[in-house]
Amino acid sequence: MCLVAGKDAQRTASLRTQHPQLRQEIWRRISWFSKETLTSLTRGMARERQTRRYLTRLLPCCRGMGELFKERTRWLVLCHIQSIAHAFPLPTCPQPLLSFLPMATPSDLLIRAVSDVIPRKLAEEKLRSGKKLRLYFGIDPTGNKLHIGHAVPLRKLKQFKDAGHEVILLIGSFTAMIGDPTGQDLMRKALTKKDVEQNFKTYQKQAAKVLDLKGVEIRYNHEWLEKMSFAEIMGLAQHFTVQQMLQRDMFRMRMSYKTTCPHCQVVFPVARSTDVAFEELKKSGATTACPACKKTFDLTASNLIEEEPVSPNEFLYPLMQGYDSVVLDVDFEIGGNDQMFNMLCGRKLQKAFGKREKAVLTTKLIEGIDGRKMSKTYNNCIYLDDEPNDMYGKVMRVKDELMPTYFECCTDVPMEEAKEILKGKPRDAKARLAREIVALYHGEKAAKSAAEEFDSVFKEGGLPEDMPEVKGKKGMVLLDVLLKEKLIASKSEGRRLIEQGGIKLNNKVVQSLEAPAEEGVVTVGKRKFLRIICENT
Repeated sequence: MCLVAGKDAQRTASLRTQHPQLRQEIWRRISWFSKETLTSLTRGMARERQTRRYLTRLLPCCRGMGELFKERTRWLVLCHIQSIAHAFPLPTCPQPLLSFLPMATPSDLLIRAVSDVIPRKLAEEKLRSGKKLRLYFGIDPTGNKLHIGHAVPLRKLKQFKDAGHEVILLIGSFTAMIGDPTGQDLMRKALTKKDVEQNFKTYQKQAAKVLDLKGVEIRYNHEWLEKMSFAEIMGLAQHFTVQQMLQRDMFRMRMSYKTTCPHCQVVFPVARSTDVAFEELKKSGATTACPACKKTFDLTASNLIEEEPVSPNEFLYPLMQGYDSVVLDVDFEIGGNDQMFNMLCGRKLQKAFGKREKAVLTTKLIEGIDGRKMSKTYNNCIYLDDEPNDMYGKVMRVKDELMPTYFECCTDVPMEEAKEILKGKPRDAKARLAREIVALYHGEKAAKSAAEEFDSVFKEGGLPEDMPEVKGKKGMVLLDVLLKEKLIASKSEGRRLIEQGGIKLNNKVVQSLEAPAEEGVVTVGKRKFLRIICENT
């Protein structure tokens, strides 16, 4: 099945010798296929059929190669690929070809889990150029835990890294001490440098679950931001207006008087603080309509909320993040779609400073398991360092309507396959989603074990095999035991769970805060278990 012979074969060999970059480009394009795709081509095929199928699958991604090597015709490129296929039969394909699990295509880079690309034409041109691109994702270590929502832009950064591009993980070691106002209803509490350093230690360990940090350039923005003079800061500020800053939702919300709807508890603004005094509004007896439930009610002193302060530091935050782009001089910046304003500030400043033109890629934000914003406040996060069983159980609680977004943003399952999965029973689709997510962070074995454990406990009414045990004396208060063993975070949480009937001892609902610990099994919520063994005194 040789596609070339005689002079053509000589020309192909000459091409390999004279243009080693062509071979490199071909290998890069081959790497777009996932391990599963390449493995499927090897099953049950003779060598000739392998090669034929191999070429058939490669043909679509070879279109456009002529743009990179205009003096070479497309058939020469295909001949070169064919020679590679014969040199490396698929069953013994070199490791670099099988090391990408699963690999994104160029369209995946700009589509899957992506909210917006600005400007898209520039981004597509940069990717089509075949050049090694420089891009970064910045993260402020303002807490000590990463959840799977944080992992979405990290996963996108990994896709670019696997495609051979130069990626930078920027740690907001300076900006974290100020705090990004994006999405904040209240002014952020300032962090110390020690707080930031401590948080980053845990961030780095957790980020490594998503992105192999080998080969990733890690930078810290205190290296340049803390050295800036006041004159330099004013120089950045001249590129923006106060009006632009005030258009941001969180500032408009905080600089307005608000009320809480007595019918649906939604908080919404009713008047700008610049238009009317708070005391006047309280005495006005005005009526308003809730934007959520559409019901009307009177504004009174008891249901009005005063404006929240806005720090000048928060006004300057987008300028500082924008200056990061100037220093790093990148082709792309990646971030969540709530970061669009800050990222566009960086695009504007890069232009103003004569740097390369940057494209902005925002990733989708995923909601928490209850459909609200994923937040520690709502206790609806799936954390990267959750234990496998806990992570699996949380995913199984995800609302059905969120599953398509979770499959797209939090797994490597091809979207066509995900669509087929979602056509089946919701419970089966959610189980597959849970296995995929747990496998990403803990491995296939842990995912399988977590699935079996979940089925044993919730479908068959059994108890987990690896239930923790504690020895104690009769008469100990049950809440004290649960707090010591970290099944509850505080006594207030324990009180709330008891009021809701969420703590059981030997299948009986615990009703008293002072209930004594007895020998047997304690169930806290749906997924936490503890076996108590009482010692004789």
